[in-house]
Amino acid sequence: MGERRGVWRAAELVLCAGLLVAALFVFLRAHRYSAYKETRPEAKSIESAFPGLESDLRAAARFPGHPVALGELGRIYLERALAENQFGSAAKREEYLDRARDALKAQIQRNPLDANSFYRLGIVYTLYNYPLMTYAERGWAYVIRALELSTSDEFLNVNGLYVFLAQWDRLSQKEKDFVWRRLRDVADLNPSFITKIGDMWSKNFGNRDRLREILARDENFWLRIKSML
Repeated sequence: MGERRGVWRAAELVLCAGLLVAALFVFLRAHRYSAYKETRPEAKSIESAFPGLESDLRAAARFPGHPVALGELGRIYLERALAENQFGSAAKREEYLDRARDALKAQIQRNPLDANSFYRLGIVYTLYNYPLMTYAERGWAYVIRALELSTSDEFLNVNGLYVFLAQWDRLSQKEKDFVWRRLRDVADLNPSFITKIGDMWSKNFGNRDRLREILARDENFWLRIKSML
């Protein structure tokens, strides 16, 4: 009997030790993610802050993983790739795009309803081999999926629809039809989002002439929104 009690006692100690280790990992992941959230707004540039941000997120994303850390890791890799695209090298851009792709796909496997990760993965594919945009069509499919998952998110609607409008002549008819449907639906709920697309367009292209020309192709829609542009 005493021997049996000893076995049970040993098993209890092992179980308690396992639970303690698991709790410690959960605490450490939460702590590192909190550190990331505190540091991120203070970062002056993604280049200077990147090592610390990446370290915190990689720690937070370790098995079994923080529920959103992988998505955030994909986000900072994408931002690093965008910085390389503007100020660095194409090789470095592709390297960070690969890292962003892997992190975002892992996040989507954990949460297939994560619209933001689908959107960012779409941007990753549109940036590959820029300016040739070799995988743009694959990227647009991910952006469409993001918009399907989150019909009312203003950030996704403004930025996702801008992606398509800026590449209008390269879209298939099916993609254009999707854009028109979403433009009409969102304008019914939040007409001001058209102004935000216009502001983004002006920032990147200098004027809104091309945007107005595209949107005026649907006369009824244009009559509804032209005063906003």
